[in-house]
Amino acid sequence: MNVEDFRDFCLAMKGAEEKSPWTEPQYRDLITFSIGGKWFSLFDPVNRFTDLKCTPEHILELQERYEGCFPAWHMNKQHWLGVRLESDVPDNVIKQLVTDAYNLIVASLPKKTKAELGI
Repeated sequence: MNVEDFRDFCLAMKGAEEKSPWTEPQYRDLITFSIGGKWFSLFDPVNRFTDLKCTPEHILELQERYEGCFPAWHMNKQHWLGVRLESDVPDNVIKQLVTDAYNLIVASLPKKTKAELGI
């Protein structure tokens, strides 16, 4: 999956927001995708990888199956998975991982926030 397709897919999720919250030179290219103020993806378009929220039971399985899956960069390695775009990870798997990450965050949102977002 290329960078543009990944970005478009994340933004197609209902209520998803894109932000570039850092000004430090080493982080200024990083993008977060969030719902209700909570991240489901930390994205580095320059180095073409993302960290995705993931269930712990899937992380090791995915890391063993794909070279493009690795311990998340700068995130809790038990709940986040690093995924290299344009790697051996198929596009449909990346899309499912994004959808799962989004759904994990949505499930954790307060009822009021879900109502405000129409979810």
